[in-house]
Amino acid sequence: MKRFIILAFLFSFFVQLEVKSQQLSIYLNSLNGIYAENTFAGGTRGGSLGLNYIQPLKQNFNWFGGLEINTVSWGNNTFANLGLIYSKDFAPKWAWSVTALTQQGVALFKPNSFYTFSISGMGGIEFKINEKGSLYLGTGLRFYSCPEYRKYGLISSYLDFPVELAYRITLKK
Repeated sequence: MKRFIILAFLFSFFVQLEVKSQQLSIYLNSLNGIYAENTFAGGTRGGSLGLNYIQPLKQNFNWFGGLEINTVSWGNNTFANLGLIYSKDFAPKWAWSVTALTQQGVALFKPNSFYTFSISGMGGIEFKINEKGSLYLGTGLRFYSCPEYRKYGLISSYLDFPVELAYRITLKK
């Protein structure tokens, strides 16, 4: 798994050198609980670390794919990310954006790992530091589910209020 992550990172880095206006986003999330299995479940549920490769589609639209490792109440997870971003500049160095994300992954249990997924919607702002980098701060809603975990515990799905902080590296040809 470690080799795959390193190869994926290197591949996305070198591909970015060839195509115009792509970004590499390195992010941290604080996952704050709202709801779990028909019950209010406030408080910090965990966190995540991720890496996304962002590619322009059309004016103001970008798609992205990447990897995320996170920890929630039922344990550790790894995810493959796939999503769409709509962004619009509102000042010379500022932009706002709306993001839709789906994640397919694995809950890392022993002796068997389980399939898990999430869907989320977020909104945020981006501050362009210079031509090569920007900072992003966003929040929204994210739903997680690990259907197989119902056999082992009381909580197999969550609704979270993530807060994301990202550094986005822009490489231009």
